[in-house]
Amino acid sequence: MKIYDFYKKHDEDVVVIVGFFDCIHAGHLELIERGKTLAKKLNATAALFTFSNDPAAVFNRANGLVLTFEERLIKLEKHCINTVITCDFTKDFALTSRDDFLKTLTCNFRVKGFVCGYDYTFGYKASGNKDYLKTYCEENGIAFEAVDEIVLQGKRISTTLVKEYLSAGDIKSVNKLLADPYFIKGIVVEGRKDGRKLGFPTANLLLRSDKYRIKRGVYKTRVIVDGKEFKAITNYGTQPTFNADSLVVESHLKGFSSDLYGEEIIVIFDDYIRDIVKFYDIADLKKQLEKDMEVLK
Repeated sequence: MKIYDFYKKHDEDVVVIVGFFDCIHAGHLELIERGKTLAKKLNATAALFTFSNDPAAVFNRANGLVLTFEERLIKLEKHCINTVITCDFTKDFALTSRDDFLKTLTCNFRVKGFVCGYDYTFGYKASGNKDYLKTYCEENGIAFEAVDEIVLQGKRISTTLVKEYLSAGDIKSVNKLLADPYFIKGIVVEGRKDGRKLGFPTANLLLRSDKYRIKRGVYKTRVIVDGKEFKAITNYGTQPTFNADSLVVESHLKGFSSDLYGEEIIVIFDDYIRDIVKFYDIADLKKQLEKDMEVLK
């Protein structure tokens, strides 16, 4: 993966796919496919522009990212995008005019084409849009393509809709919108070891503060450890049975018992199993965990 600084000059012919791509849903993937096709036609590299942070956080309006920057890179590589142009969104960047934004891109990169979505905006107070970009391209001999909205089951695919489904625990609908399973990447940290005492050792994930909070519950998941995939159940939420109120993401991997402290893992969410329940008898909790594991067969 090549990651290019938006503000530095790079000697490469590119077709720039522009947008925020905060979750890379099916609509974004259509943009990416169009960008790759145009790049091949123009003998250029398909390069995707995205911010490395959450623009809403700069103005204290953030409610979390569906995919962090690092998680987006993983998904982009899966879809054969190996070049990313990025920068931090700052208050100074927010003051950048639409013309200065385009000037910086076209001066620092040999831009052969632009691809954007129907609702794309850019520049100070979103003064630039799809039509403005199209006119700019026509005046400067740059290829241009725009992608119309994508509708799935009568609903327009959007990050807002993805977040609605995540909040409801409707993982199957989320995965349809994303065209790939929802996942969390993180570092395993030492937990309370309550699961180990019950015969269900868990890998506890450190959840980033800028990650969107999904519905608390127990999920059917898969965990990637050092390139190997393990079936798992994941508790996303608190541990009321042990009077622990902090948010945890703890996964019990089927057929895996080694320590993973400090290791980077990926938790892939396949389905919602049940709500989190407070058990007043530890034996009842153990029976429930055994029942949860049956969904992995």
